[in-house]
Amino acid sequence: MRRGLPLLLIGLLFGCATTEEMTERTVEYAVSPHFHLNRIYTLAVIPVVGADTTDSLIASVVSEVSDRAYSILISELMKVPTFDLVERKDVEEILKELEFSHSPYAMREKAPKLGKLLGAEVVAYFQILGAERVVYPLGETEVGWTYRITGSLKLVSVETGRLLYQATATASGTDPVEVVGEVIRRCVKPLKER
Repeated sequence: MRRGLPLLLIGLLFGCATTEEMTERTVEYAVSPHFHLNRIYTLAVIPVVGADTTDSLIASVVSEVSDRAYSILISELMKVPTFDLVERKDVEEILKELEFSHSPYAMREKAPKLGKLLGAEVVAYFQILGAERVVYPLGETEVGWTYRITGSLKLVSVETGRLLYQATATASGTDPVEVVGEVIRRCVKPLKER
């Protein structure tokens, strides 16, 4: 009985670490019953936005990573065989013409209208929901940091305004572009696997 106790304690310790690691890699997602991935959808992708918040770190991360994250989002969505993406320059042109606000509220309200103008059936947008920067010492005079970023991908029907797909994921690392890229890949992964 006593010999089994240390093994049990070791198992619990490693089990907690594994659970925490698995939670970090888990993607929470939901798919509408009205979203059938057995057909081709024309998809318009809207540039990356931040949550409606006064958090200056989120605003800073969005401004730093938005162009690169938009490219990553397009690349990952192109890997989903049921999507036919609208040309990026067409999306940017329409956004400028409409003086489209990049707030999450505008995305929810105006995404269907934008999609119709682009001839898309579905509009996709990625939103950074949260960002943390953990600072730690590297030496006597140097400081390093790790970013922990949470993001959400939403797909909205142009015809009905119905939310078809939503995924939320979190990732950590030292480069915010790489971290956001990993969050995007995790959000798109369930679509690739369906």
